[in-house]
Amino acid sequence: MLLNSDSTRAVFFDLGHTLLRFDGDFDEVVERSYLVLAEALARAGYPMQPRDFATRFHDVIEDYFQTRDIDLIERPVEDFIAAVAAEFGVANLPLTVTDSAMKEMYAVTEVHWKFDPTAPPVLQELQRRGMKLGIITNAANAANANRLIDRNGLREYFDVIVISAEERIRKPDARIYARALERMQLPAASALMVGDSLTADVWGAQNAGLRAVWIKRELPFTKNYGGTTTPNAVITSLAELPLLPLF
Repeated sequence: MLLNSDSTRAVFFDLGHTLLRFDGDFDEVVERSYLVLAEALARAGYPMQPRDFATRFHDVIEDYFQTRDIDLIERPVEDFIAAVAAEFGVANLPLTVTDSAMKEMYAVTEVHWKFDPTAPPVLQELQRRGMKLGIITNAANAANANRLIDRNGLREYFDVIVISAEERIRKPDARIYARALERMQLPAASALMVGDSLTADVWGAQNAGLRAVWIKRELPFTKNYGGTTTPNAVITSLAELPLLPLF
């Protein structure tokens, strides 16, 4: 279903799997990043077997991922690293050590995220039409999200960037959309959301009063629980976005 509108003044985008594409085996790369985290902690002088730590961290973080999909609360990843470290007999892990190890962990995945080559001309065209642009992204770590934004040269395009790790709430919670709109100083009816998740990006945006475009990606690990969700439009490439009768 498409809705004609002459009132669109802002377009918000999801980050991962929308503006950025992942190059590689996602699960394998993430598992490798957990081992790098554990090895960094071991090199810092903390007595633990890296593979054992990585396995336990995987279990703990997966439990958290399931929980946050229910309560929509974004909790600091460093809290879970500290909790697992405590299980291995390391109490009061210094935050400086945790931050350094996390940076090494995220470096493994960050090199695999690439700016979708169809995105720059689309963003430039929307700007030419006078649109304000924003990012609303679910991210477990704000520093990681900001590095991805900067290393791919995205920041120059966007007026507002909202990261769940900084807000402590996640899409599809309507409050994260409300905060983005408040910073954009625009009403929900004048904004459009583009993303790959039927739940977070489509249902969440529509529930907050925005219209939503679903970019349909072939991602076996992306969970879309949008049973009865009907996007305002469906695209398979960002290049299709400016052609939609939504502006």
